[in-house]
Amino acid sequence: MFYKTSPNIPKNDMINLIQNVYPDYQLVNLENINSKLSEYFTDIFQYHQFLDHFFKWIDDDNVDLDVALKWSFCTLVIEYIIGSKDHIVIQDRFEPWLTSKGTSKRDKQKLTLIAIQSLPKSLIYNFYKNGWFIRLFQCDDQKGINNIIAAMIILFATSRDDKDTLLYDHSLFPLTLISEAMNNRKIEMVPRFYTFITLINKNLYPKEKDFSEFDIESKSRIPMNVGFVRALIDVALTDDIEKAQDLQIEFFIRFICLNTFQNLKNEDIKELREEYLSLLPYIFKYNQISKQKQNQMFSYRRYYNGHLLRYSNNLGKSNLTEYKHYFSVDFIEKEAMEYFNNWTLKITTNSTRDLLNAMGTLNSIGLDSNVIKVNLKSIYGKLVKAIQVTRHQELLKQLCQTLEGLITLYKVFPSSLSNQTLDYLFNTGTLWISSKDVIDPKKQPMFDLFTAVICTDLDTTMERFGEIFGFIVDGDYFGTRLNILAHMLFTLDDRFKNLENFDEYYQELISLRKKLKTSIFFTPLCSILIQFNQDKTILQELVNLADNLSGHTKESYRVLILLFKSLDSDEKYLKLFSNALHMEFDRAGLLHIEKMFHVIYETITEAREVRYLFIEISKFLNIPAYRVNRFYSILPVIKYYYDVHQEIVEQFLNEFLSSLLVESYHTIETIKIYNTIKRFINIDDRVWSLVNNPVLVHYIEVFSQLVLSLVDVIGFYRKYIEQLPSKELMELHSSIFYSHVSYLNGTVCEYPDIHETFLEKCLGGFKFHEQAIEGLYKFIDFFKDYKSTSTQSFESIQEKMINLFKNQSDQRKRLLLKYIKNIGESLENGVLKVLFDEGVTGYHFQHTEADIEFNQTSLIIQNTIIHYILSHLFKSIPKASEILRYARVSKTFFKESQKLCKYYPIKKKLNYKFRYDTDKSLLKHGVYHLKYSSLSHFEGNDRIEKFYQLSSLEITNNFQYLVNRELNNLNQLVIVKITDWKALNISAIENLLKHCYYIQSFELEIFDHANIVPLVKVLLHQNQSLKHVIISIKRIEYYNQNFRALSQMLHDYKTLHNHCTYKIN
Repeated sequence: MFYKTSPNIPKNDMINLIQNVYPDYQLVNLENINSKLSEYFTDIFQYHQFLDHFFKWIDDDNVDLDVALKWSFCTLVIEYIIGSKDHIVIQDRFEPWLTSKGTSKRDKQKLTLIAIQSLPKSLIYNFYKNGWFIRLFQCDDQKGINNIIAAMIILFATSRDDKDTLLYDHSLFPLTLISEAMNNRKIEMVPRFYTFITLINKNLYPKEKDFSEFDIESKSRIPMNVGFVRALIDVALTDDIEKAQDLQIEFFIRFICLNTFQNLKNEDIKELREEYLSLLPYIFKYNQISKQKQNQMFSYRRYYNGHLLRYSNNLGKSNLTEYKHYFSVDFIEKEAMEYFNNWTLKITTNSTRDLLNAMGTLNSIGLDSNVIKVNLKSIYGKLVKAIQVTRHQELLKQLCQTLEGLITLYKVFPSSLSNQTLDYLFNTGTLWISSKDVIDPKKQPMFDLFTAVICTDLDTTMERFGEIFGFIVDGDYFGTRLNILAHMLFTLDDRFKNLENFDEYYQELISLRKKLKTSIFFTPLCSILIQFNQDKTILQELVNLADNLSGHTKESYRVLILLFKSLDSDEKYLKLFSNALHMEFDRAGLLHIEKMFHVIYETITEAREVRYLFIEISKFLNIPAYRVNRFYSILPVIKYYYDVHQEIVEQFLNEFLSSLLVESYHTIETIKIYNTIKRFINIDDRVWSLVNNPVLVHYIEVFSQLVLSLVDVIGFYRKYIEQLPSKELMELHSSIFYSHVSYLNGTVCEYPDIHETFLEKCLGGFKFHEQAIEGLYKFIDFFKDYKSTSTQSFESIQEKMINLFKNQSDQRKRLLLKYIKNIGESLENGVLKVLFDEGVTGYHFQHTEADIEFNQTSLIIQNTIIHYILSHLFKSIPKASEILRYARVSKTFFKESQKLCKYYPIKKKLNYKFRYDTDKSLLKHGVYHLKYSSLSHFEGNDRIEKFYQLSSLEITNNFQYLVNRELNNLNQLVIVKITDWKALNISAIENLLKHCYYIQSFELEIFDHANIVPLVKVLLHQNQSLKHVIISIKRIEYYNQNFRALSQMLHDYKTLHNHCTYKIN
């Protein structure tokens, strides 16, 4: 088959082919032809007549398309039609091919002709939403299928905004198409196939989904089915178990394991049992991906939102979580051990890949699984043997990691294997160090294994202690191994102390501090000397070296504090303690103190030490600008020590509160601190320090919470209300006084003095006439609880209320009395009753209520009324979102909105994610304005009908549709940005104008040479209601050629129709 796209066919051959297809073809001037198909035709009518004959010709089985020239000719024609991006023409010409169910050779050739083309994105969406890619996939042509997959990748490429992402639909392009074609050996899997399937998997979930974690609640946005999962497994099984890992296959396997079970029914999982189990060896193979492999492929980070899947003893167990749930733990572990045994049957001859898969098996089922525990001795032997014979660095690393994990977990390792492992590590140079500062990360697993062996099999360690000790401290760069030495000696503990030559070893340890090339390893050495010290003079020498403690690790803090404790917490060594807590606090204190918490809890236990601790914390909090944030950073320490050393903590908190300044820039933070500290100490007296703060009123809610937590809220508030500013008084009164009374299940009447003070202060200081009426309503509400008509304050309050009322406008007086009347007798007959007395206030109030009776039928709003209301709203609504809000009021509103969308422009960019031809679309019955290219958002006959009912049309690309009936609604036509002003497009637009009779606004923009005078002549002849005409000619030479004729025509039209204005640029 011949696949050349954009074939270069000689002109004479092209003419002969066209005449062969279309016998009535009239020749054109060959000199005017460059390469485009459109240049062979004089107008749009001749072009479409040719297409009619072409599609009949290509259906003729007697036409041999295997002839290279004919195939190239067909390719050129199909490519031109698709490249025009005219969706109506494309639909009209290709739909019969794409909806046919034929399977003949000719049918497949026609599908191939489309499949090998480069499809524009809009056409990709159309083909997908119509399910036509399923048909195209039947072309059985590798290049065509590759093109289809490339198109699907464009379709589902992740969008920046997840809400704009098109959701995958199984029915429109099932993955079974790929798996079946692959199984029938019709296609060859290539990388873009894997890329497409990865995109589909990610498309099923929100953009922020983490595919590296198992989540039982994680549900796919689109329901999965048996066919989809089976196809996904089939694709994963295309991997060769003996070959190197492929990161895309790893993603598929992880996706299947972590995201399919919870999206299937139990019966679906049972049906897929064999397929799931066939994936087991691949799960083991891809249990882990080395960090080196991860770093090689940027796409790996992209799959997992940037997460690297770091090694751990439990890594990969999550992949089998659902396997064990549905197929039983015992069965899966039994299967795993069979695979492990097969892959390690002959260690010396097994491939590296086999042994890597075996490591993946152990880590997949979990090193703590029962089957590993039962077979532990055998597994140990195989791993040690494999370590001894392998020369593959990645395999050696994983063997050491797995063996170290098992030893650390089970705390047992046979002496014979310990000796073999130590011999290997000592004799092969595996632990050789080439850097003075760090261990090579590639060798870290070997050092970890070494540590695990010597700290587990203590008998062997003691037998070979001199050799091991000498190895660790040997050489110039022994410092990097001191952590291992510390771990070993702490584990041996008394065994080390009881060695006959312990003193010699300890003296050698002391001498090591002088040999250290760098201070970063002083911490582990210092911890050893402290732990096994028998002479305090040595410790006193260490004090002078304490400044050499490097970094800000928990261990360095621990060593300083332990050194201080070992010196009996003597005050003369308090600098050690201070250094431990304040090491570079000025630079990043908050970060470091968080690291220290566990060290502090473990080491600082005595009262004297705790007192020192809080003295140092006070220094840490001494800078006002940082005080608030730092306080919260040490809050866990306060809570921890409060239970065991309450007196010390309370003293610290009281001193801290005394030091707090209530500056305006952190008043809210200060109040929050008070709210926090109240849990530990009584702060009633201290709250008074906040009362006179002028910025306090801005934080009423937080301050009210603080007051309500006091021991004597009423006592405090009785004093506090006298000092409160009137402006915020109502809000504070509600937040504090009413809240507390409600909490006590009491009533405001129980505290008449407080409530009266409140009312008098409001009446005396609040300027109600400057406030909205709602503020006065709010104040009136407080009189509901005022019943004390016999108190001394009653007359004063009543008099002030009358004066307040008299100062209001007549409108506000009426509203106020109406409000009181509506509330009820509690106000109308209380202290406010006097306001209704015209003799006192000078205002006559007549309250009338109108009873309105509604007929039941009047509640049903007629559709015509809704239509009328919406039509007025649509005229002024600028955004589609506002229209949608009205449309959602009811079904009737929605239906009427659908009708109106046909008559009013909507500012909305259409999205291929949605269908606009369904009953749920506002554009179901039509749309006012569209770009011609936007017709791609509609389907089938609906697309053509939408075109003919448009009121406003904008053409910005090639227009090659042969219009065949009137556009009765079209009143606005814009034709801009068309770059090809040859005969085909000009005649197509001229034909369009011949079917338009009601255009009121017309805009035309041309870039190329064209005789556009006939177009304008047709426009003016056909349309008698034109109001605006704008013609832009972008090149000056063509402007000069056309201007006089155009200007005269438009001037004559304006003379006859005064309502028309025109402009020629």
